Amino acid sequence: MIRAREANMALTHLLVLLQLSLNDRTRLCDMAEVLNISSAAVTQLADRMESLGLVHRCSLRMDRRAWMLEITDHGFGVLFNIMKP
Repeated sequence: MIRAREANMALTHLLVLLQLSLNDRTRLCDMAEVLNISSAAVTQLADRMESLGLVHRCSLRMDRRAWMLEITDHGFGVLFNIMKP
């Protein structure tokens, strides 16, 4: 069983994965609001999580300036392993 510490994940990583598991996609600005952190901080967080293969970043078709985060299959797997009893 993988725990957050073993997966080298911060609490914010886990919170992002939980938020994304409840919603298919979340805009980065909305994630910053949910986590109560700056947009710069959420961008750095997204960069780190994307490099770990936990999330995928994509642009909105109607507004290519806005970015969305999606949880990947790997992200779901990591979240499942962390959350299982």
